[in-house]
Amino acid sequence: MEDEYNGTLTRLTSKEIEFTAGGDTYKYDLADDVDVEVDGKNSTVDKLKESFRDGVAYVVKIDVDRDDEVTEII
Repeated sequence: MEDEYNGTLTRLTSKEIEFTAGGDTYKYDLADDVDVEVDGKNSTVDKLKESFRDGVAYVVKIDVDRDDEVTEII
């Protein structure tokens, strides 16, 4: 079973993601095979990190598995 969250990306590393939703901050580990999609196209964590570092604000949808690891970032 997966949980889904929508929020604003606040921090992203190759191993963790942090985002805010509803006034709360959430932090999760990334699964080794996390799927990333940016603007409707397949992407990578590294490409998303580079864009995020350039000051682009991202509203993201996050899927988290039962082990509390992020399996998808859209």
